[in-house]
Amino acid sequence: MGAERPLGAVLTAAGRSVRMGRWKPLLPVGGVPLLETGIRALRAGGVQRIYVVTGHRAEELRPLLARLGAEEVHNPDYARTDMFASVRLGLERAAQDCGAVFLLPGDVALFRSHSVRTMEQLRRARGAELVIPRFRGERGHPVLLSPACIAHALAWSGAGGLRGALDAFSGPREHADLPDPGLLLDADTPADFQRLLDYRRVRGIPDRALCMDLLAWAGTPPEVVRHCEAVARTALALAEAVNAEGGRLSTRLVLAGALLHDIAKKSPRHDRAGAELLRMLDCPAPAAVAQAHMTLPPGAADRLDARSLVYYADKITWGTRRVALADRFAGLEARFAGAPAALAAARRRYADARRVEDRIRQAGGFPQSTPQLHGPPSWLAQPVPPT
Repeated sequence: MGAERPLGAVLTAAGRSVRMGRWKPLLPVGGVPLLETGIRALRAGGVQRIYVVTGHRAEELRPLLARLGAEEVHNPDYARTDMFASVRLGLERAAQDCGAVFLLPGDVALFRSHSVRTMEQLRRARGAELVIPRFRGERGHPVLLSPACIAHALAWSGAGGLRGALDAFSGPREHADLPDPGLLLDADTPADFQRLLDYRRVRGIPDRALCMDLLAWAGTPPEVVRHCEAVARTALALAEAVNAEGGRLSTRLVLAGALLHDIAKKSPRHDRAGAELLRMLDCPAPAAVAQAHMTLPPGAADRLDARSLVYYADKITWGTRRVALADRFAGLEARFAGAPAALAAARRRYADARRVEDRIRQAGGFPQSTPQLHGPPSWLAQPVPPT
């Protein structure tokens, strides 16, 4: 049995970008050409061979492709043929060297590399010959084709172009439901491109709706999700109170970090496991919050930021109920009798939580009249209201 053929990808970039009004492949996205952004995501996802179908202004793409180690497949008839003709040229070339092949337009660039890896894992695990990604039920790109599906697409003479060919494919297929809005974002029109740019600016810190998608996708138990929501309400209320007094906390990061801090609660060392998962999902800032929610790094309790605020909110939230900090840590000596290392760690966590509480109070997050009881003020100590 011979060696397995490499994983490949075909990107189409032959068109003239008529609807966009500007040539798309080299449009800057965060200072990086749009086409390069997609190629880098594929590489990070484990794709070994990348082929780009060129046409209009092909000579301008060649230096970029050479720098990125991608192979050009030129369509000299791009002005007289449709996109499916470019797809076929790319697939014909990729099929010579590759096994399974990802296929996508060159202007779909903000999908996560984690989605690429997950689709390939699904193909292998299920024996699928076609894997189609979806976000909230809507089909996106890239699609993943096996050799059998590639052969079917190359022989297709029916209506509908590539979509028609894939819909008519009779081999085993899988839909990969992924928490990745970038699967649906392209740059067909100026409005589409603006949406893509807007998403890029915030993609590392998911909004509330996407956080809920991530929790569902990760299989976080419902009771844990309810706890995360309770922690998020408390942390967000504190952040907004601090900001009202001149603070500069990122409420978006506080919300995302609180909602996602227990995303891997089912796993051993769930703080580390959750942080690793969020980093794989290209969410490094919420990952740092998740990793710190059980034990703050040295010195972090003396800085009021998303990590320390979520840490404190988690410590005064028991299930979905708010509790006084002193009550949460009551009985440490009895609880950890005979376990001096665990007792020392618990004492440190309590001391850190008290320091964070003091920082919140100094920043105006609590009413000034609240006594130093190392427990939340009365307005914060009430049961968390339901959403």
